[in-house]
This record gives sequence, structure tokens and C-alpha cells, in this order.
Amino acid sequence: MATTSVLEAPKPRHIFARRFLELVIPPKIKQPKPNYHDTQSLAMLFYSELSEISEVVTDQLYLSGCGPVTAENLESLGITAVVCALSEVEERRMMADRTPPESVKKMYIRLVDTDSSDIAAHFDSAAQFINDEIKAGGRVLVHCAAGISRSATLVLAYLMRYGNYDLRKAFNLVKSVRRVVRPNNGFFQNLIDYERSLLGADRDPSVRMVRQNEEENDCGDVRLVPDVLLEHAKRIEMNDWRHLA
Repeated sequence: MATTSVLEAPKPRHIFARRFLELVIPPKIKQPKPNYHDTQSLAMLFYSELSEISEVVTDQLYLSGCGPVTAENLESLGITAVVCALSEVEERRMMADRTPPESVKKMYIRLVDTDSSDIAAHFDSAAQFINDEIKAGGRVLVHCAAGISRSATLVLAYLMRYGNYDLRKAFNLVKSVRRVVRPNNGFFQNLIDYERSLLGADRDPSVRMVRQNEEENDCGDVRLVPDVLLEHAKRIEMNDWRHLA
């Protein structure tokens, strides 16, 4: 697994720790309050995961943010194709000095990480691109800005279409190798709809959007989240950080 530094300017450790907790425990579920040493550990976990290229399927499929996308890392892992999911602005700002070598095949999916972005329009084409390269003996890296939402969503779509995974099993697999993975709620709904289209109308999808609690937001809406995220949160013992390490 390749690792490289992606955050040049150090930030307070509690910011990294809080962001890590937000990704592994959905908002409005009671957040634990780590002590000083726990905060250091969580900050290092979050920092290291953003800096890594995570191996999802051995010698075939990888997931990351844009930070570790360097010619050296791609060569060391034997990456032969890259799927880049960034907006045009992000691509200009983040990838100006990180363009993959000419020998590496590239697929660009330009969209922002918002609930309303139409990532579903790219599920079939991205999954086909990944599958064709893997079948040819290649290795594929899928990346977005941080390796949290857009790239993870595309990897999940591929695993459902060509890996014989349902959405729940696919998410559990990806989450096991990259703990910061957290597609936004709009993307999760797109994945649920995609799973339904692959399964057929006679089968229920493996993940449902459920009420996180009975509270309404300022607009009078009840927040819905994927039930698989709530299950992950319940597995975490609030005062035992070994479950995150």
C-alpha cells in the first residue's frame, strides 16, 4: 500500500480527530469525547488514511484521494488505468502537477461532491472501464479529492455490477480497507437505486435510507441516512479507540 504526505500545512489534531469521527459515526449520534492521547491517535488515523492508496481488490482495484496520485506511486503499484472523479476546478487546482504518465489509461468524470450531483449517470461507463482493464490484466485506481465520497461511490457501483456484491457487502468491504469512506446521502440513494435496477423489481435492495432520529431540521425535514452507516456506528464502543485503530 503506497503512502505519501498530502497535507502540507499541519492543522490542529482535534480537527482531524473530529472529522474522522464524523465519517465513522453519523451526525447527531452522540459523539464520544476523546482525551488528549486519543485525539492524537485519531488525528494520525485520519491523516494516514487520506495519504494512502487503499487496495480494495488485491492486485486489481485501488481507491484514494488525489494526494498520493504520483507517477512514482502508480508505477510502484503497477497501476495501468486511472478513473479521476473531480470537478474541473478541482482538477486544475489539485492535479496540475500530478498528471498520470501517458502510458496510463485515463477516464475523467467531472462532478462535484454534492447530494444532487448526477453520479449515477456514470455508473455503467465507469464500471465497464474498470472491468475491461482488470479483465485485460491491468490494475485500476479510482480517485477523487479525498477518497471519501465520489471515488468510493464509483467503486461500489463496480463491485455491484461486476463483483457479485450487493451494496451492503460492497460497502462493508470498502469500509474495511478505508475507514474514512462515506458517500454522501444523495450518492447512497443513487447506489440503492442502482442495486434495485441490477437485482430486478422482485428483490429488495440490501441498504435502506432510514430515519436517523425523530428530530426535524430547520426546514421541517427528517434526516434520512443509510442504515448500514448506523450499523457501523453501533459497532463502535464509545470509549474504546482500539475499534478504530
